[in-house]
Amino acid sequence: MTQEELLDIDTDDLISQNKYATAKRKSQNLKTLELKDHEKRKVDLKDLSFPVNLLKKVFKNEDGSTGE
Repeated sequence: MTQEELLDIDTDDLISQNKYATAKRKSQNLKTLELKDHEKRKVDLKDLSFPVNLLKKVFKNEDGSTGE
């Protein structure tokens, strides 16, 4: 089994959190999805024919500030 990385996902992209929501065309903006640091969730991205795993990573800078 191989694993591919999908990069450059915009926070304005539409996602569905399960196949029922996808079938009913009930989507939400990615930026409205609440994920904790290192939390992973399988979602359907609009215009992709396969589900993807999203992982939130919060980076900590030397000055103590953070970036997502």
